[in-house]
Amino acid sequence: MKLIFLGTGHGVPAPDRHCSATLLEVGGKRYLIDGGAPVVDIMRARGIPVDGLSAVFVTHRHSDHTFGLAMLSTSPHGTTKRRITTSTFPNRHASTPSAQC
Repeated sequence: MKLIFLGTGHGVPAPDRHCSATLLEVGGKRYLIDGGAPVVDIMRARGIPVDGLSAVFVTHRHSDHTFGLAMLSTSPHGTTKRRITTSTFPNRHASTPSAQC
């Protein structure tokens, strides 16, 4: 098992710290946990095949955890040829608007 931190920043990305994104490699499969921007660019820069993801998990629906996910399906370097399972964890704070950070 291997855990790779692709982004560990807060809601506003900085040049040296991107928004939340973590890659879990286990049993020959790759799982993305959160997809803060610019997750696709980070994966490509590190030589991680973007089209090799088995599933994507989103811990919660704030933009700093999700804005990079659109590139997975729209980028020529993304996963345009196959479907990726995406799962969102239950929202513990259902009354909190998802746009808030």
